[in-house]
Amino acid sequence: MSCIGHAAPVQSIVYGEDVMVTGSRDRRINLPIQTLCPPHYDAVSSMALWNKNIFSACGVSTKLWSLENYTNIQSIDGAQTNPITSLVWLPQNRSLLSGCKGGELKVWAGTTKSNKIQFIGSVTVSKYAINSVAANS
Repeated sequence: MSCIGHAAPVQSIVYGEDVMVTGSRDRRINLPIQTLCPPHYDAVSSMALWNKNIFSACGVSTKLWSLENYTNIQSIDGAQTNPITSLVWLPQNRSLLSGCKGGELKVWAGTTKSNKIQFIGSVTVSKYAINSVAANS
């Protein structure tokens, strides 16, 4: 499997059952057959899969994309107050966790009706950056 090329270093790769997606400093999210548009305004820092959707983070913003029709479903500008460093989807809870350079972890709930997420709550877990968030499902 090969991907459409990026013009800058790849910062995030997610691999699902039948899809591989790459996010880069060139602001683009690429699949083997498609580039998602419009691109982010800055480097893609993290991504997470949710069924046939993908979350992507850039700066303090998060986007939710459909992998079925390659469109942007939801954009959340100001999802964090500091740049987002990590995203992880928790399928058993239908929740997205986002970590940032300010040490804050936010929880977002996924809704099945609208295929979107909504903010649930946050906690500051460190005075330093959260570089990675992982989950054991």
